[in-house]
Amino acid sequence: MQKSLQFRTQQGNQGQGSFHGHAKSDEKAKTELLQYFRAIDKGLMKLLREDQNAPLVVACLDYHFPIYKEANSCKNLYPRHISGNPADMDALELHERAWNLLISHFNRKRQDKKAQYHE
Repeated sequence: MQKSLQFRTQQGNQGQGSFHGHAKSDEKAKTELLQYFRAIDKGLMKLLREDQNAPLVVACLDYHFPIYKEANSCKNLYPRHISGNPADMDALELHERAWNLLISHFNRKRQDKKAQYHE
């Protein structure tokens, strides 16, 4: 997570600026989010079968995805995510956006199977 440092000028400060930051609160928020994602991962892993090969696509805000990847234990986590707040999308939109992400993955798998068949 990127640390934030802000600059502000104030009157009566002889033209000098003052700095303030949010590094500690940002780090705390990241830690809490990581704990939350670990709880999600734990519940998700109870639902998924070990032998399941389907890619896991995550829908989340862009800055959440690296944190989710840190918490993830699913071997098939897709390296890209659906960008945006999933609460703002209905199931049909989520499905469509996931398919658009995965179409190249499935086409590549299909081509690999065709090549194996022809050999």
